[in-house]
Amino acid sequence: MDTDVISFWKRVNELIRLKKTKQEVVADACGISYQTFREWITRKAFPDGNDLFHIAQNLGISVEYLMTRKIANGKRLNVNKALQHWEPLGEFLKRL
Repeated sequence: MDTDVISFWKRVNELIRLKKTKQEVVADACGISYQTFREWITRKAFPDGNDLFHIAQNLGISVEYLMTRKIANGKRLNVNKALQHWEPLGEFLKRL
């Protein structure tokens, strides 16, 4: 069992949950069939680079974070803390 792949999908699912969305919605927004998305998780497989990029982009995070849980400066990101700041910003932008 590849723990890197398992950790990757745990991070993806954590972000999906924190963004209050579903795997189906993320897959669709990325142009990936939900069946393929679920197969990757079940088979413990990484998506290809293009799909990985689209997943990260849709979740509002870098590919580096999804792969390592680190941000550009090498520090670990506290997702819960970061999302606390994103939600009010999103609401503000909707009102513009």
